[in-house]
Amino acid sequence: MRTLLNYLIAAFALIILVQCQSDQSGLNIEGKVTGIDDNSIHFEKSAFNSPFESIKKSELSEDGSFSIQLDENPGAGVYRLRTGGRNAKIILDGGEKKISFETDAGTFARNTFSVQGSEGSMELNQAMMDLAANKMGADKIEEFIKEVNNPYAAQAYAERNLKGRPEFVNYHQEILKRIQEVYPDMKEDAYTSYINQMNQQLASRRRGEKIKVGQQAPDIVMPDVNGKMRKLSDLRGKVVLVDFWASWCGPCRRANPHVVEIYNKYKDRGFDVFSVSLDGLGKQDKKRFKLSDEAFDKRVADSKKRWLAAIAKDKLTWENHVSELKKWETPTARNWGVTGIPKTFLIDRDGKIAAVNPRFNLEQALLKTL
Repeated sequence: MRTLLNYLIAAFALIILVQCQSDQSGLNIEGKVTGIDDNSIHFEKSAFNSPFESIKKSELSEDGSFSIQLDENPGAGVYRLRTGGRNAKIILDGGEKKISFETDAGTFARNTFSVQGSEGSMELNQAMMDLAANKMGADKIEEFIKEVNNPYAAQAYAERNLKGRPEFVNYHQEILKRIQEVYPDMKEDAYTSYINQMNQQLASRRRGEKIKVGQQAPDIVMPDVNGKMRKLSDLRGKVVLVDFWASWCGPCRRANPHVVEIYNKYKDRGFDVFSVSLDGLGKQDKKRFKLSDEAFDKRVADSKKRWLAAIAKDKLTWENHVSELKKWETPTARNWGVTGIPKTFLIDRDGKIAAVNPRFNLEQALLKTL
């Protein structure tokens, strides 16, 4: 009888223990970061455009492993782990119990490591891996922002890659909208303030644009890859995307797959692309680097090779690729008010500006013009 009673007591205690463990609200973050010259790692709140808030610190063992135990999950949002002058974002939805990963200093800082126990972190890191593989064009970024389960993963991506550039404000607006839908109790005052600031800068920039919607597009006459002179006006009657870019411009290269997709989809309906490359070297570069004529010519020739290689690699199959190989000293760039790239202009069939910088809504703008 006592044996049975002892068994029942033990079973009851086990049930209580399991119930307590299942109801625990704590969070354990454990991992291993090799190649770090530090003996501690810090877990911090990393709200958008706000000071970092320290939450807990842990020691790093000699092999780079660590464990951070929190009594409570700090809730949905963007956090970071910081060590050795590097940091990685951690995305929470408030329901995580245990997050684990193993990485090195390089992938840790780039958020390109595999992680378990945090869906938001997995989503962010996959996007960062796609970015590193040149797979995050404008269409993919838009898709990620709209479809990611945890909008804080999109916010972390945007803060790292799209911050401080007014032309991306529409992305931030979509992210804020999604955060408010998924987490209606979360306050995003700093993010709202940042978006308002970017909208003001964008409005100011548009007021100062040299090329405006509705005006006649200035003609472009420049040599192509073979030295043949090509004219934008020769494409009159087509809808044309004038695309200022360069082989050395990362955002340009990431945008190219989407332009290729749209070109292949609509070229038979009268759509074409006129690509103006800002590759090459200017006279000011020659002076600054104290280059001889021979050294300067060689650098320009090498730049042209990179331009041609980028055209081939990115599969830019349209015919109109032009460049004076003068980088920012290209007169056409000044005439069109281009001070940063990528910069695009959609031209209607009558040669008038239909849209300025339609990078994120190119297809919609094109369909209105076709």
